[in-house]
Amino acid sequence: STLETHIEAVVSTQSTGEIEDTLFCGPCFFEKHGERCAKCGLAITGNAIEALGNTYHPEHFTCTRCDVRFTSGFNVDEGKPYCQKCYGELYMPRCGGCGGIIDGMTQWISALDKEWHNNCFTCSVCLCSLGGDKFYQREGKQLCEKHARTAACA
Repeated sequence: STLETHIEAVVSTQSTGEIEDTLFCGPCFFEKHGERCAKCGLAITGNAIEALGNTYHPEHFTCTRCDVRFTSGFNVDEGKPYCQKCYGELYMPRCGGCGGIIDGMTQWISALDKEWHNNCFTCSVCLCSLGGDKFYQREGKQLCEKHARTAACA
């Protein structure tokens, strides 16, 4: 019966809660008055994670996009948590040369209305690095000084 279940819960867990002179077994207390997981809506009776103003079952605090559990840090956009990979794919700039993500740990250059990894910003003709050096633009392409002069003479 339900009463036997409640008595068994109180005896076996020795966990009770009291609100306004009403005694609850542990499961009923959590169900009626406990924190609820922001993802699944169920009562949290064990470990919990508090983040971004919400409380979650540990297995439910996951990336908004790929649903992977966070094992270390996470990034936030518009109040939603993202794993490093998804955040990079969605919000970080892309290199004008290789198309790869430019993250906060990468040295990069902003030129020709694009962002570039330092080693991807090269002369369109000879592919020598233009990172940190003077460069020239001709017909939408970046050129080293040598090839800019050659193009000017043609």
